[in-house]
Amino acid sequence: MMHPDEAELVRFALECAPEQREEAVLALIETESTEIVKVCDRLFRDDEGLAGRLLARLTGGATAESVIEDLRTGGVPGVPWIIAAEALAAHGAEVVPALVTALESFPLPAEQTELWMRDESAKYRLMHALEKIGPPAAAAVPVLTAISTDREAYRDSRWQAEQALEAINPG
Repeated sequence: MMHPDEAELVRFALECAPEQREEAVLALIETESTEIVKVCDRLFRDDEGLAGRLLARLTGGATAESVIEDLRTGGVPGVPWIIAAEALAAHGAEVVPALVTALESFPLPAEQTELWMRDESAKYRLMHALEKIGPPAAAAVPVLTAISTDREAYRDSRWQAEQALEAINPG
């Protein structure tokens, strides 16, 4: 159950004026809110630049390549994954080759090692960025297809690969 203060902060973040959104999301991050992904998902639909602005504030302006590498190896320190993935997607086609390379760095089929869940989570986050990029991410179709049919991959990874494929090839 959400703490009443957290619930109020979530409500504020979702209802505040656009110029207050960054501060509201940063406050949610500071409280380690479990609702951050849901809130960001809703806010990013209305404010295309919000993820990039948040990422810049949280990382001091990290490059797209360093964010991809951080996501590939477990996450961007201090940054909820959805902010990093959405900010990468804002770069569009220019980051697709690096996202594809990052996905290709994981074994296919997935290997059941002690890093399996970390790797599956990383793939999910990288594929989320490709989904948000949509048709300009067409170069990712082969690796996404391979992941979507990999029975050793986590079901959520397969699902996210399918979501990305649908976004890249709508219709």
